[in-house]
Amino acid sequence: MPAILLKLDLTKAFDSIAWPFLFEVLRHYGFGDRFLEWLAILLSSASTRILLNGVPGPPIWHRRGLRQGDPLSPQLFVLAVDVLSKLIRRATELGIMQRLHPRRTIPPISLYADDVVLFCRPQLDDVAAVRATLQLFGAASGLKVNFTKSSATLLRCNAEDAASVHTLGCPIVDLPITYLGIPLTICRPTTAQLQPIVDKVANRLPTWMSRLMNKSGRLAMVKSVLGAIPLHQMLVIAPPKKTLKQIEKLQRGFLWAGRADAQGGHCHVNWQRVCRPIEQGSLGVRDLERTGLSLRIRWMWLARTDDTRAWSGLDLHFSPEERQLFFASTSMMLGNGHNALFWEDRWISGRAISEIAPLLYNCVPKRLRRIRTVAQALLGNSWARDIRGVVGIHEIGQYLRIWHLLQDTLLTDEPDKLQWKWTHDGEYTASSCYLATFRGSTTCYSWKLIWKRGHPHGSNSSIG
Repeated sequence: MPAILLKLDLTKAFDSIAWPFLFEVLRHYGFGDRFLEWLAILLSSASTRILLNGVPGPPIWHRRGLRQGDPLSPQLFVLAVDVLSKLIRRATELGIMQRLHPRRTIPPISLYADDVVLFCRPQLDDVAAVRATLQLFGAASGLKVNFTKSSATLLRCNAEDAASVHTLGCPIVDLPITYLGIPLTICRPTTAQLQPIVDKVANRLPTWMSRLMNKSGRLAMVKSVLGAIPLHQMLVIAPPKKTLKQIEKLQRGFLWAGRADAQGGHCHVNWQRVCRPIEQGSLGVRDLERTGLSLRIRWMWLARTDDTRAWSGLDLHFSPEERQLFFASTSMMLGNGHNALFWEDRWISGRAISEIAPLLYNCVPKRLRRIRTVAQALLGNSWARDIRGVVGIHEIGQYLRIWHLLQDTLLTDEPDKLQWKWTHDGEYTASSCYLATFRGSTTCYSWKLIWKRGHPHGSNSSIG
């Protein structure tokens, strides 16, 4: 459906919030008078002086805003700006603004401190309602939107829809745009769009200091800094392999030669071996491709276990590698059968129908595989009606086998529970998922001797 993505710019956000508005919001959240008195003393004691020829002028006492650098200020600001989210939600409930989706409840606004993204329908009435709501919020809170610095992005809109955006007075920009450091686009980001990540890693190389660092110090730098920079992006998107190769080239060059590039003779060990866990006798540098894969599995886990997420119910797209790893790492403990998928999940003694009866599984349309729960399928044996197409003698044999296995299936009143295979408590963790990608690799049982402490001061053995 057509929509408008508004990326809003709040004018001097932390410096312009009104104190009466902040106190009223905190009072509605249940904060007591004692806390509000302490907060009033804290805010009213702040002042500013202007240096003129090195001489500070008289104090200028503040009348609004929050203290910059105070650890409490971001939390107070988030509570105050959340009122804008409630206003937009209320306008949608009253029918002043149209819902983004006719059947699913999709939150129309995303807030992270002063970074605000708002979605609305491209009709003129909805755009006018958004502008009026933002002006009302700005008049009450002091957080006014600077429309000239804001931007609007049209999603599946035509020329008539674009005309309504001009009433906001903000420029129209095309995808991709950056929000919270993530490039937003309807397609997979290209290498050129993710080049800033590579540049950011390259800018963190301590060129002159690397000559004073031994290989152990450079190894720690690669693990803690260079390998951590792209994690935020890899949590959401799968970067092209070319981008990952560029980052690995910087890591490899800095580790072995202390610079951005290292040629054949400088590289002592194959980089794939360097990126294996320490338990396998390697250096423990994170493999970027495996790390990104492990982080993105989190979205599949939350989609099946936590329906309170704002994006719950959306049709999220995952790569075949991500789906295969998730399938191999999970099993379903059957309860009432309302969450377990009959055709997809591993709920029959830890196995799925695709493993027990693959030919029969292929006779079921993909649409039915993704929605048919165990409770629905067992009701009147309706799972048999999902089978379509040509059924041969082999499919009939597998059909009879499934029919026999289902005779002992009993549903309870307890909810279904998804189990993660690689942890003791059955809950997903990114570290366990990462280590699972190395299952089957050769283990070095003498790794504790290799990485033992070298001398009484407790320093680890060096490399190279």
